[in-house]
Amino acid sequence: MTNATDPDTLISETVSHYIQNSTSQNDTTDDFQTSRNCFYWIVACSNWIAGYFELTVAIFLLSQNFKKHDSPIKSAFFTLLAVGYVADSLNSIAWLIGDIINYDEDNHLTIFSVLIQWYASYFEGFWELVLAFNRCTALAFPVLYNKLWRGYSYAFITFIVIVFPFLCNGYTFATNLHCRLYLYGDGCNDFVKRDSLTAAVVTCCMSFVALIVAGNGCFRARGSRNVSRVSRLLLIQTIATSTCQILCSWFFAYSSLNEKEDVYLWEAISAVFSFFQHYPGVIFLFFISPAVRIGYCKFYHLHFLVRNAKITSVASKATNVQNKSGGTTSTRHF
Repeated sequence: MTNATDPDTLISETVSHYIQNSTSQNDTTDDFQTSRNCFYWIVACSNWIAGYFELTVAIFLLSQNFKKHDSPIKSAFFTLLAVGYVADSLNSIAWLIGDIINYDEDNHLTIFSVLIQWYASYFEGFWELVLAFNRCTALAFPVLYNKLWRGYSYAFITFIVIVFPFLCNGYTFATNLHCRLYLYGDGCNDFVKRDSLTAAVVTCCMSFVALIVAGNGCFRARGSRNVSRVSRLLLIQTIATSTCQILCSWFFAYSSLNEKEDVYLWEAISAVFSFFQHYPGVIFLFFISPAVRIGYCKFYHLHFLVRNAKITSVASKATNVQNKSGGTTSTRHF
C-alpha cells in the first residue's frame, strides 16, 4: 500500500502505475526506466535525506523522554511526535527498498516494504488528530490535560495510536492476503485503487477533525497569559500540517479516481502538499524551541553549533487551576 500522505511513496505510486499498465514486459522496463528522469531523482533524493534527518530527531526526542531525570522537552507531546517521526522515517526506508527491488514478488523484502507503507498510510491521519487533541487540552483544558496525558490513560492513548491501522484496515489481511502482502502483484489493480482511495479518505477525515480540534484550542487560549509563545507556535504548526495533509489526501483521492492522462499531475500536486506537511514541521521545531535545537546539537556532539547557548524550557508557565475540591492544581502545558 502506498502511503497516501508521504511524498516518497506518492512517487512510488506513479512508477508502479507504469508497471501495472504496460502492455508487455519490455514496455514495462522501458516505461519504468523512462519515468526515472532527473526530476524524479531530485525529489527522491531530497525525500530520502529529509526522512533520515527526521529519524535522527525522533531518536533524540525519545532519548530525552525516557531519561529518568527531568528534561525541558520531556512530555507526552514530544513522545508522540517522535513515534510519528519513526513511522515516517521507516516508511521512507521501505519505499526506497521497494523502489530498488521493483516490488518483485520473488523478493521477501517486498512484503516488508508494502506493509510498512500500508501501516504509515493509516497511521498518520490519526496521529495528527491525537497531537491536535494534546495541544488543545494543554492550552484550553489544563485540568483535563493533567488527567489524560499521564499514567495509564496516556499509555492507553499511545497504544491506540500505534494499533490504529490494524483497527481501521486490518480486515484486508483476511479478505485479500495476497494483494495485502504483494500490492502490485497480478490481479491486484482493483485492490490498489480501492485501498489507495480508502487510505486517502480516512487520512483526510482525520486531518479535518484535527484541524477543528486544534482551531478550537487556539480560539479558547487566545486571551490566556499563561500560555507560552512556543506552545502557541506548536499549536499553529499542528493547524498548518493538518491543512497540508487534508489537501494532500484530497488530491491523492482525486488522482485515484481519475483515469485521464493528467492523473500524474494530481499526484504531483498531492506530493507537494505532502512534502510541506512532513518536513518543514521538523525544521520548524528547531526555530521555535531553543531546548530542541540546543539539546539536539549536544546529543549528537555538534557543540560548535551551540557554544555559549543556554537551554530554556519550552513549557508554559505553571498555571494554577481551581479543582472541584476547592484547592488548586499546578499544571504545565506539555
